[in-house]
Amino acid sequence: MTRMSKSFYLGSFIGATVFIFFLAIIVLVAAAFVPNIENLKVHAMAGLIFFVIICIAVGIYLVVVTGMFFYKMWDAIRDREIPVSPALAVVLLLIPIVNFFWALLVYPMYVKYYNEYIGRRAVDVHALSPGLFYAYPALLGIYIVCMVIAQAAQIAPGSTILMLIAMPFSIVGMVASIASFVVFFIIVSKVCDAVNILPSTTAGGGMIRSARIR
Repeated sequence: MTRMSKSFYLGSFIGATVFIFFLAIIVLVAAAFVPNIENLKVHAMAGLIFFVIICIAVGIYLVVVTGMFFYKMWDAIRDREIPVSPALAVVLLLIPIVNFFWALLVYPMYVKYYNEYIGRRAVDVHALSPGLFYAYPALLGIYIVCMVIAQAAQIAPGSTILMLIAMPFSIVGMVASIASFVVFFIIVSKVCDAVNILPSTTAGGGMIRSARIR
């Protein structure tokens, strides 16, 4: 029976996010206190290299943890009716470019197949409410569109109007980015709960409760 540790996955995702955020602040603050330009160049380069190395290490860790997360969430509902196998979920995560689109699709697909699975097996557990699972890719899409527009306006030939246009898009993009992180953490929690609540055997005649995991 598949079990998922909510504390491990939430701790990993939240911890890595907070760690990178504060590390970036530390690097920027340290660079600001360098006494002269020459030292600034040397220290800035050293700080940048250090920051990149740490980011790569954290990124590798997150890929491993995400792979484990994807594998277990899909393994919990594996049957012949579901086209996504645990192995495929992990493979799609590792393919460049494809993994970006997979990150947008995986959660809406999962809530659909999870609810179909418990309905097909007549498992007496709560169905997942799809709202947040669809909100996450929507927020990511808003963030990407806003950032592209804002960056395009900023690099265009100097124009005050373009800069004014870029500002609200930058703000909306940042808000969408923060919201997507919050929604993602909630989704991780809900997926862990949804997997852990499944009985050791899903064969039986139970009825699905009408209540939903909100």
